[in-house]
Amino acid sequence: MSLAVAAAIAYAALRDFMHPGSHRVSVAEYHEALHLLASHIGIVAPIFGAGAEGASMEPISREVLAEGHFAGGALRLEFADARAPYTDLAIRKGDLDAIIEKLRAAFRPVMAGPAGRAGVARVALMRKAQ
Repeated sequence: MSLAVAAAIAYAALRDFMHPGSHRVSVAEYHEALHLLASHIGIVAPIFGAGAEGASMEPISREVLAEGHFAGGALRLEFADARAPYTDLAIRKGDLDAIIEKLRAAFRPVMAGPAGRAGVARVALMRKAQ
């Protein structure tokens, strides 16, 4: 499954965590959210990509992921040095549900915030729904 598609699905599942309320998201904010989610996906699941034009897909190590940055709505992993970007980024489709659950778990404490009032109520409601 394309990493960009996986990040978009994760965004839809986590939108209220990332942009609470009725905030209308710009294209730039949406792409930034996809890049952030792609980075988080790389922490919890393997990401695959082609390191050169026409190259076969290979797992990208976490070290290499950390050296680059996602671009184009999580379609490419680019580097500040002269390295070629990784393209055709993908995850295993079977990993998607676990990825989303791990990301939800990671975002829940963030939503509680320092004062915690509204976020804590939302977390409590989510726990009841599960």
